[in-house]
Amino acid sequence: MSHFNLISSVKGFNNWLSNLDVVYVGGGNTKFMLKYWKENNLIGLFKEVYNSGTILSGISAGAACWFDCFLTDSDGPGFKSMNGIGLLTGSFTPHYSDSKRAEKYRENIKNKTLPDGIAVDDGVAVLFIDGKPTEVYSSRKGHNAYFVNQNKQVNLKEYIKMNNE
Repeated sequence: MSHFNLISSVKGFNNWLSNLDVVYVGGGNTKFMLKYWKENNLIGLFKEVYNSGTILSGISAGAACWFDCFLTDSDGPGFKSMNGIGLLTGSFTPHYSDSKRAEKYRENIKNKTLPDGIAVDDGVAVLFIDGKPTEVYSSRKGHNAYFVNQNKQVNLKEYIKMNNE
């Protein structure tokens, strides 16, 4: 296990990243993080290691960044949609157990500000294989993940079953 503090310097990051089996990105300010990645030409590096088989993971901002787009509170007051780096198709929101965030996410999908997507309560992890959700794990009773489209919200475990039959 190792840690790389990108804010200190990007020097050596390419070599460090290319030698990993798994990358874990923590939470924080998604807008700042993606701007920093773009300014330092890191998005292409993440895509390159992903395409070579490295597992990319994260929590909160570190999960949202991998999607086409996501709902965030890192761009001033309220929730706004923002583009991710596009390794996973559709939209995403973490912290879906927050009722205000959940309401805004459903509203944005209904009015087509965001495409259909995955919503994840706190304490829940979703495993994606080849870009598709395949497993859902929860460390908190009553917390889940969901597939949300313009018409409905479906428990992600049920959605996975329906789409794999």
